[in-house]
Amino acid sequence: MIERIRKILSLKTVREKIFFTAIVLLFFRFITSFTVPGINKEVLVSLFSSTELLQIVNLLSGGLFLSLSVLSLGLGPYITASYIFQILAFAFSTIKEMFEGGPIERKLLTQYMRWATFPISVVQAVAFLVGINQITQSLGLPPIIEIQSTLQIVSIVMVLTFGAYITMWLGELITQYGVGGGSSLIIAVGILASFPFTLEGVWQLLILNWQKVALILLLVVITLASIVVTLAVRKVGVVYASRVRSTGMAGTPTEIFVPINPGGVMPVIFAIALISGLGFLARLLLAIAPSSSIFYGVGVVLNNYMNDLTLSAVLTFVLTVVFAYFSTLLVFNPKNVAENLQKQGAFIPGVRPGKETEAYLRTLTKRVVFIGGMLLALITVMPTIFRYLLGNTLIQNVGLGVTGTGILIVVSVVIDIIRQLRSVESTMINIRRYF
Repeated sequence: MIERIRKILSLKTVREKIFFTAIVLLFFRFITSFTVPGINKEVLVSLFSSTELLQIVNLLSGGLFLSLSVLSLGLGPYITASYIFQILAFAFSTIKEMFEGGPIERKLLTQYMRWATFPISVVQAVAFLVGINQITQSLGLPPIIEIQSTLQIVSIVMVLTFGAYITMWLGELITQYGVGGGSSLIIAVGILASFPFTLEGVWQLLILNWQKVALILLLVVITLASIVVTLAVRKVGVVYASRVRSTGMAGTPTEIFVPINPGGVMPVIFAIALISGLGFLARLLLAIAPSSSIFYGVGVVLNNYMNDLTLSAVLTFVLTVVFAYFSTLLVFNPKNVAENLQKQGAFIPGVRPGKETEAYLRTLTKRVVFIGGMLLALITVMPTIFRYLLGNTLIQNVGLGVTGTGILIVVSVVIDIIRQLRSVESTMINIRRYF
């Protein structure tokens, strides 16, 4: 293993990619030190320690929300825009063709997502700025930011919107010139930066030795399950009838791979983003809507659902499975795979080429993704189950609820980086054979 790492690092291209990624991440962490002016830091920390919803929002921002950095919105607006376009792909064939198209179509789709990020950033910045003060007041806490004029609101909204674009731009730079997926890597770095403090807080809350042993086992199980759901695939045998083997017999057997989780960590991010958005909306409606209005009633209902540990866990589980299916439909298209196999003179043993192959792959994909989605959802809610078994001692304390999601994101990013490094290594070896 050490020799493999040394060989990979000996490649100049790999070293340049790693160095570029490190520089961008250092620059990113440097910008996070600039905070929105006029923050009451003590109130912010107190609010986070009692509200797991904000801990989830902090997770999606890469740990920036807790410090109210100028990059506090993080990748939230861009992720929201990406989710909206994935939903629109099911209604508009033009957008679906962009997802399934080549580099030019994907580039155009990315540009549309960038444009959509702007209004989403403005809305989220306004909701964040006005809503978070309303939430603190409803909890009997002083305001986090003293708002003195409309100009102050406009300037802070502009700064937060600009920060969202900086985060998105840095993520795209890493994706294009560095190693790993830029967006996931930025979130993972924020998680790793705050993870030791989260675990320390949870560890101090556990009094009995069996509880501490259970926590260690929980982390090990989540890590192993995250590796499985990221790497596991279903192999499908394929025979190329037009090829001739060395024995002189026609047909060359090979395999295609159907991953159990083609969408990676995105289904989890979409699910917790939607849930955190509903929770934030509930708090905002309770804070600003008149008590006799229908909006206040909606806020009461949403707040009751979001604060119910069991219902929140069930909703997270269901949404993760649903988004796993949505992501699969965009990443793995059985119709395209069946057509490509037929064009290449290939077939699945026992299945006729064409429509029957498409139907077979579609049924197989649904079954495989159901297993992957269930495992993905179980990883997400496993810390909640753990807290429920321990009783109510951890429910209102440090963010154990985001531990499963955090580990899943970090594991996914690490595996993605390893794959890219191996791909670069294989490419460089092949180049050296010809030159």
